[in-house]
Amino acid sequence: TNFWTDFLSRPFVRILGKDVSNWCADDRHPFYTNYLSTRKVLDYAEEEQSKRQAAFEINSDQIQESQDDVEPPRIRFIRISDLCLAHKPWNFVPMLANAFHSMVFRYHDMAEKALEESKLLDTIILRPGDLVEDERPGGVSLQVDASENIANPAIVGREDVAALAVAGALLPSHQFTRSTQRSKPTLTERREQKMGKSPLVAKSCSPPFHCTLGMRWVGNSDAMQPFPAQGSCDDGVSHSKQGLRKALKNDRRKRRGEGRIVKLKGAPSRKNVLPVLTSRALKPYGICVAVPVYLMMVLVVTSMAKSIPGFPAGDNSE
Repeated sequence: TNFWTDFLSRPFVRILGKDVSNWCADDRHPFYTNYLSTRKVLDYAEEEQSKRQAAFEINSDQIQESQDDVEPPRIRFIRISDLCLAHKPWNFVPMLANAFHSMVFRYHDMAEKALEESKLLDTIILRPGDLVEDERPGGVSLQVDASENIANPAIVGREDVAALAVAGALLPSHQFTRSTQRSKPTLTERREQKMGKSPLVAKSCSPPFHCTLGMRWVGNSDAMQPFPAQGSCDDGVSHSKQGLRKALKNDRRKRRGEGRIVKLKGAPSRKNVLPVLTSRALKPYGICVAVPVYLMMVLVVTSMAKSIPGFPAGDNSE
C-alpha cells in the first residue's frame, strides 16, 4: 500500500473505488494481478467457447447421435485464490491484509465473482489456507470441502494445491453437477445488450458448472510436526482426486438439502440434476478498511495536535 496515493491523496474516494487504472499504473497492484488478468483470460476463454458452441449449433443437424449425449468441448477455468475470502470482510486478518496490501482480497473477490457469473465456462475456485513449501507429513491427510467449512489454522502444502488443480482439470465432466443460469442479467450481459449482442450459448448444451472449494492439511499434533494440529486425520483423504470427488458429492447433497436442486423432465441422467444458484454482491471490503483506517488517522492527528503548545484543549475546570 502506498499510504499517500491510497488513503491521503483523495480520502475515501480511492479506497472505496474498485477501478484504479485512472490513477495507478503499477502493474503489481492487485487490481491488475488478481482481477484484470483473470478478467482478460476469462474473456479470451469465453470467446473461444462461443466459437465452439457456434460451430456445434451449425453442425448439429449433421450429427446422428442424440443432442443430449453430444456437447462441444467445454473449457474449464481453475483459479487458485485464498481461504481468507471465506471469512467476513471485517475480520482482523482480511482487514489488516487489505489495509497494507492495496485491498488485495477485494480484487480476489471481484475475480471470483467474474468466474461465478460465466455462462459459458466451467469454473473451479480453489481456496488454500497458509501455503508452505514442505511435503505433507506422514499420517496427515488432505481436507477438501466448501471453503466456509474449513476452520483455522489451515496450513497446506503447495504440492497438494497443485495436485488438486490438476485433478480438477482432468476430472470427467459427468462428475460435476451443472448449475442453471441466473435469472438476473450480469453486468457483462447488460453491457452486451446495450451493444446489441448477447452471449452465444448453444441451446442443446448443459449449463456451466461453478464450484468454490477450500483445503488444508488435517492431523494431530504429533503427525503435523513442526506445524500445529489441525482437525482430525479422518476429516481428510490421502489423494487429491479422492478429496475432489468427496467435496463435489458433499456439495451436491448440500444443494439438494437446501432445495436448490431441480431435476429436468425426461432424462434421469446426472447431468440433468441442476442446482439453482443466485447472483451475489461483492463483499464490502472498502468500507471495512476505510472506517478503522481513517478513524485511527483522526485519533493520531488529534493526539499529536494536543501535544503542540497553544492547542485549544477545551475548558479546564479548577
